[in-house]
Amino acid sequence: MRRRLKRQKNQSVLVVRPRFETATQYGWYYQNKYVIEKCKQLNIPYVDLEKTKATKKYFNQAIATYDPVLITGTGHGNPIIFTGQNYSPLLTKYDTKDARLIKGRWLSLLSCEFGQSFDWWIWQGVKGIYGYNRTFYFIAETYPNDIASMFFDAHHTFDLCLLDGLSAKEAFDKTVLTFNKYIANASEDVARHLVWDRDSMVFMGDWRGNPFKSEKERYKIILVGTNTARLWDRVKGRVEIIGECTLEELE
Repeated sequence: MRRRLKRQKNQSVLVVRPRFETATQYGWYYQNKYVIEKCKQLNIPYVDLEKTKATKKYFNQAIATYDPVLITGTGHGNPIIFTGQNYSPLLTKYDTKDARLIKGRWLSLLSCEFGQSFDWWIWQGVKGIYGYNRTFYFIAETYPNDIASMFFDAHHTFDLCLLDGLSAKEAFDKTVLTFNKYIANASEDVARHLVWDRDSMVFMGDWRGNPFKSEKERYKIILVGTNTARLWDRVKGRVEIIGECTLEELE
């Protein structure tokens, strides 16, 4: 049985969902269906930057005001830029102001090729970032239709798992399984694009972490040995000590 996640105060989610042409229309719809509805279900505070609010001005303001632990969004991109409404750049690699803005946060971005820059963002202090290092393809015939839902359901599995308190590793693995489920039951053409998207997935950062869990909550240890003071000096502030014992007591 999974222990119910104890959330800290002010652990909000920033949702970015532009809508100005066909591709962003789908992203806008499915971000609401999966992420926003999940936040409502779990009573997680969220800020919704939709349509004309998905611009650099409002993006920066929302982060400064609400201090979100998780930023999740859809938008066009390239190897160095993640964009919002009308291709407005929201994050740009090598921009030190952007780096300071999102330092210490988690991100999940459905944006073509932006995953190629993830190593730089991690070096700048981002805790975890998920996305794609190649073009993300999806197939659609009528809006919002069942074929497109396979692609967006698979992608948003990662976000839903984080919101449920799973680690990034668990979220990534479950996302792969969701892609595989749809691949096994899709037509050849649809399956081919699902395989492409699955194999374009990228995560960098704290694989054992979760944006809604503190490090003290994740790492609880029992010190074992006759001289634990030295070990405690090395780990204090990063773990919660829940007990001490000698080797003889352990036996």
